[in-house]
Amino acid sequence: MLRHLKIKNYALIENLSIDFQSGMTVITGETGAGKSIMLDALGLLAGKRADTSALLDKNQKCIIEAVFDTNQKWFNHFFKENELDILPVSIIRREISSSGTSRSFINDTPVNLAQLKLAGEQLIDIHSQHQTLVLNDSAFKFNFVDAIADNQKLLETYQAKFKHYQQLNSELQNLLQSEQQSKKDKDYFEFLFSEIAELKLKDGETIELENEAKILSNSQNISHVFATAVSALSEDDENISSKLLKVKNDLQGISKLNSNYEALAERLLSAYVELKDITNECSNELDSIPNDTNRLAFIEERLSLIYKLYKKHGVHSDHEILAIANDLDAKLQRIGNFDDEIIKLRNEIAEIHQSLTIDAIELSSKRNICAKNIVQKIKDNLSLLGMPSAEFIIEVVESNDFNEYGKNQISFLFSANKGSEAKELTKVASGGEMSRLMLCVKFLLAQKSSLPTIIFDEIDSGVSGDIAQKMAMMMQGMAKNMQLITITHLAQIAAKGQYHLHVVKEELQDKTISKMLEINGESRITEIAKMLSNSTPGKAAIENAKELLKA
Repeated sequence: MLRHLKIKNYALIENLSIDFQSGMTVITGETGAGKSIMLDALGLLAGKRADTSALLDKNQKCIIEAVFDTNQKWFNHFFKENELDILPVSIIRREISSSGTSRSFINDTPVNLAQLKLAGEQLIDIHSQHQTLVLNDSAFKFNFVDAIADNQKLLETYQAKFKHYQQLNSELQNLLQSEQQSKKDKDYFEFLFSEIAELKLKDGETIELENEAKILSNSQNISHVFATAVSALSEDDENISSKLLKVKNDLQGISKLNSNYEALAERLLSAYVELKDITNECSNELDSIPNDTNRLAFIEERLSLIYKLYKKHGVHSDHEILAIANDLDAKLQRIGNFDDEIIKLRNEIAEIHQSLTIDAIELSSKRNICAKNIVQKIKDNLSLLGMPSAEFIIEVVESNDFNEYGKNQISFLFSANKGSEAKELTKVASGGEMSRLMLCVKFLLAQKSSLPTIIFDEIDSGVSGDIAQKMAMMMQGMAKNMQLITITHLAQIAAKGQYHLHVVKEELQDKTISKMLEINGESRITEIAKMLSNSTPGKAAIENAKELLKA
């Protein structure tokens, strides 16, 4: 329910702050006074596009703020889904700067326009004179019939299955395409995989082979270096080991004369031992140097094959080549499993298809049964509204394929005059007839819908007299289950409101502004009398207004 509305710097409104009550509220005022500005402002809170041309003062920002009751359980889902605090009363605000930028908030938390629109759709239903076009909207037709038929839970179950059904069909199509493409690639994948597998490459093998090839390619030079080292260290007449041994022995001979000499002798001994060890290792290396030209040829040929694979696959290591082999093997395994996956997916789709068919049949049955009741109620109400010969038909037709609402298509056919063929609404209904039909539809919806607030913008257009009285009675009935706000030019409807707001236009020195005031007592009698007389009300109009208010 809408509790409070604040509008600042919008259209003809400089600053408006007004409370709203439950039940039926009427809004009146002369044409052009600004009655519909409130609806436009609420439209901005429901995600309508912002326009800086609507700013009264182009140098200041516009602020639209509304306070709503949000203690309904169904609204908690919106709060949770959008990560907002769950509060029993919520403030929705939209700000439009002079530059055209717009910001939106729910309980001071910034939200985007999509979230704002979703919140608005759940809180308020604004029926403008052009909204009768929704009677031709497929989604509205389904939502209307299903609401009256109490199909919500069944429809939610069906739609969850239908969404999964669509996902599975999408997966199947992707799988079939992948299978077709993969089978084309199978021979190529097998060739690439066998090319790597036949090489029997081990991770790190390339580095080992490269190091071995370096030794084999330089074996003569390495042998020469080690042979020279062994000779210099131990075999020549003037070899280093012999000279070091002699110096060490000489120092040992004088080591008792001075402790420093003794230390030097010990160090030379250590050096001599280390030199002997180095000599032995050089000798061992000399003996172990390979000189196998066949082995070198084998290594060079194997490295050549490995390098070709590197270049072919754009990699630089054995690890990457082996990873490619694993990936190719997985692809080949998947190609081999495609048939099993496809069969499994088709079986799952068949099960859901069967379940959807059962739900769709039940939905269709309930819609067909309910449609007859709806048609009769709408015709009865249209008769009360001065259209006793009106024909209204709801056609629930079976469709070949599943859709979001089952396996149906729904059509609304209408004829206002006796003997005329019922046709699509847009082809036969006038503006006044569409307004009365829409009121009948909303009247039925109000008995089923959990929507807390509905606003009518001159839905009484094109009617008068007794018909207006009947429309007012219907609105009163709706207001027992929801908050109803209506903008009207008809005294009969204005008199039925529990609360009466009056819009006036005031001309100041440099601008014109609109104001909205709550009126009651004598002020309300006078206003309704003016609506009856279209001039300064006389005694008869005053008395008539009093009678309407008493009725």
